Amino acid sequence: MKTTFHIQLVMASFLLLLSTHAKAQAIADNTFKKDFAAQVKSLDEFVARFNGEESKPGIYKDANWRTNNLLSLFDFNMSHAGLSDSAFRGLLSTFVDIVVQKKVSLRANDMNLYAEAKSIVVVNGKNHHVTLYLQRQTYKTDEARWAIVGVEGMCKAAGIEESKVVPISSVDHEIHFLPLDDLLMQNCKVAFGFRGTENSVDELTLFFSMIMYGKLRFERVDRLTFLCFDVPGYMFQIEEINRTGANSGWLITKLSAISNYKKESLINKIINPSLT
Repeated sequence: MKTTFHIQLVMASFLLLLSTHAKAQAIADNTFKKDFAAQVKSLDEFVARFNGEESKPGIYKDANWRTNNLLSLFDFNMSHAGLSDSAFRGLLSTFVDIVVQKKVSLRANDMNLYAEAKSIVVVNGKNHHVTLYLQRQTYKTDEARWAIVGVEGMCKAAGIEESKVVPISSVDHEIHFLPLDDLLMQNCKVAFGFRGTENSVDELTLFFSMIMYGKLRFERVDRLTFLCFDVPGYMFQIEEINRTGANSGWLITKLSAISNYKKESLINKIINPSLT
């Protein structure tokens, strides 16, 4: 197929750029305005270029413009993730083919878009790393909003040993569990240890509860990435690449071919990171 042959040629050039781009970036940029125009400056701009609603400067609307536009959204320095050059080329080629042929479009308010915010919180005067997962949701019928749907790292931040079990006497039922008051109050630091072995700690509820009672202060987001599951058979990661040159801004930094079952499992893991 002519389109596929073109993609193979473009991908060969793309791989060549992987080896030469770093050196090119070291050269003084004499075309700042052109590079700034080409830079993907926001998530909305990424979505517009992905959908073909706007084009990267220098890519003209010929028969292959959509293919070239999509390829320009990949980070030239993205890892092959252990794939050989030919396998990596095939991964990108098939992905672009599917997007073009099936006319796949993204929407910034789609519920298949998640944000992963690696953040710093303060508990008892100490900084801790936690990861917040946010999802785009419909709000008040036709408005979109971001909602925090998952948190990872709160057990460590709160000093909870998830494997620790605290026993309640097997005969306490005979006295209507009268000792519970003393057991819980005297062991409040290990209170989560009284839960059943099949019950995991809900880190999302823990996060909001500690904020509500003034036990946690949110400091900042250190690193933000977006996870997109809209393309059939694939998931990809979008991240902001700060550097000079035209290949910068919000770009695809990771691409994986996955089944629908795997997609569902990953989304469930985002919503409930304690799931295995």
